[in-house]
Amino acid sequence: MTDNERFFAAYNFLKGKGHIRTYADLAEVLGIDKAELNDLKNEKQKVSIDNLRSFIKTYPEISLNWLVLEEGSIEIKKNNIPTFNVKTELLILQKEKIEELEKEIIELKIHPKNRDSI
Repeated sequence: MTDNERFFAAYNFLKGKGHIRTYADLAEVLGIDKAELNDLKNEKQKVSIDNLRSFIKTYPEISLNWLVLEEGSIEIKKNNIPTFNVKTELLILQKEKIEELEKEIIELKIHPKNRDSI
């Protein structure tokens, strides 16, 4: 099985489990358009590291070893899935940035003459 065939086998596996619905959904996950996805499907382009990275970040239950090396099982059992959650990390970073900006707003209200220096 080629790299691209394994990649789309993983897509079909996830689709069968109801985790993804359409090729358009997959293209969105990968950050590419449907024409590029079609090129991957027809093997006009090879699956890239960026494609794999986006795919695994979104679907950590798929084994990277299986996708890249065709070793082991396609699915990682739930108790072996890394606990790192990209969305949670993003929310934490956004919250920290909001708090930082709120402090800056308060500082500007207290010391309005400092506006030009910021």
